[in-house]
Amino acid sequence: MTQTENGERLTPAAIRRGFPHAVKQIVKDLEKAGIGKGWRVYISHADVMEKAQMTMDALKAAMPEAYYEILPLSPAFITQGGPGCVAVQYVME
Repeated sequence: MTQTENGERLTPAAIRRGFPHAVKQIVKDLEKAGIGKGWRVYISHADVMEKAQMTMDALKAAMPEAYYEILPLSPAFITQGGPGCVAVQYVME
């Protein structure tokens, strides 16, 4: 999911089969956005630390100069994404 251009709702960012393929797409999208030095990337998860770590490892390999942190996902997002959900957010420092 990604935010719509006007920021009013969420929309599908891409559809991929399997978590590893979804992570590859996220890496491509963040590279396209120019994520690197001066950016903070947060990987939030719904009790799936191994998936969060896999996501962070892939992102760090592609964009090593960004700052990364893994956090628990909030109940509101777990309600939307379901158990096992992983979310990636990024902001410029």
